[in-house]
Amino acid sequence: MSLDVIITGGGFSGVFCAKILSAAGYKVLLIDRHPETELGSRFESVMLDVDTFSKTAMERPQGDELLHLLDQFYAYSPSARIKKPIDFSSILVNGYALLQRLFHEALENNLSYLQAEVKGPLVENNRVSGVGADRRVSGVELKTGEQLKARLIIDASGMHQVLSSQLAALGLPLSEHPLTLESEYGIAYRRMCQSQTGDSELHIYFSVEGGYVWRSPNDIGVGMMSRVEPEQVKMILDQAIEQFGWEVGEISQEALGKIPLRYPLTNMVTNGFATVGDAAFMVNSVRGGGISAGLKGAKALAEVAKVALAEQDLSQERLWEYNLNYQRDVGAQLAYQDVMRMILMNESVENMEFAFERDIITADDIRSALGGKILDFSTMQKLQKGLRGASNPSLLLRFNHRLNWAGDLHKHFKSYPSEPAGYAAWESHLHQIQEHIQQ
Repeated sequence: MSLDVIITGGGFSGVFCAKILSAAGYKVLLIDRHPETELGSRFESVMLDVDTFSKTAMERPQGDELLHLLDQFYAYSPSARIKKPIDFSSILVNGYALLQRLFHEALENNLSYLQAEVKGPLVENNRVSGVGADRRVSGVELKTGEQLKARLIIDASGMHQVLSSQLAALGLPLSEHPLTLESEYGIAYRRMCQSQTGDSELHIYFSVEGGYVWRSPNDIGVGMMSRVEPEQVKMILDQAIEQFGWEVGEISQEALGKIPLRYPLTNMVTNGFATVGDAAFMVNSVRGGGISAGLKGAKALAEVAKVALAEQDLSQERLWEYNLNYQRDVGAQLAYQDVMRMILMNESVENMEFAFERDIITADDIRSALGGKILDFSTMQKLQKGLRGASNPSLLLRFNHRLNWAGDLHKHFKSYPSEPAGYAAWESHLHQIQEHIQQ
């Protein structure tokens, strides 16, 4: 079978990209190691940004897919003594039902599906030409070392970066400073259960140094922006349940895993290849969720790929438009949010309590971190915040330092180079900004 596109990974980014490209008439093969019916099975409840549907032209959740509209957000100081209402909204959906609908719509467009385990990329003549895979059915190995080729290969394999992580060794590095799961990650743990909150409420407690705990109508959990042992993460959540007196129901599902931090991969394409979703670090590092960012990435990639395939030009230069469109829009937002994560989660419990009490960290700051909308303080607002934090000048200095550099980082992503020739200089300056932020 002659293929136009091979996509590795049957998560949201891979399936949505496959749906768009197959609807455009291209022969697309989606590969995942799980059976069709298990695609999305770990997404019992997922939170999506409200603008996900307008930015991707994806149909809004239908029927049982929609669980709750969350429009009452509350942030708490470490002691929970101070509670700040946050003007922010999200949609809670049945991720399994939504992903299965997208998948079956793609099958109706003649998408092909293969249950197999992808082993790595094939590189020929300085371009990615295919993948090596071990074919499987219901976990039984049928054929090993199979080579599958297509005009465009897309890595949507998630945080394992099955293809992207091997490109440098094959002579096609995406970046001189690649982000990998081993270098930049945190830990998230969630329990699916009824948590005795209102149907439209999300509660976030900054009660853990380097992270937070949360509860929503359908789950509770903890997000840590550092490397913590699994048992310690579970203990942190148990302590929060006891400390804050949460009433929780029977646990229907548990999930623990690594979450990418920082901004997306700064180059996501090479000849015949692109990466998207968690494999490209498209994650809101404040909330630890990447589905909305990944869906927006899948839309951006698919629109560029449709034209590139029609023009029969899958070079890095032609695919660069995907980099440009995503980084100047969603990438800039995610980069800004990551610095806001540092502001909210890199302080001691004592400093966070002080910051909440003195309104050094305001509801607007938290809303900006959640949604990525840039803060623009007036001179008076800066003066007032300075007066409130005068008794803890080092905290105020760190806050203002990172806030200023967050704006610079956002501007830098907005100036992403329009062609590969400008990338090396742009990336070098990016790492200078990052070094300043870490100071």
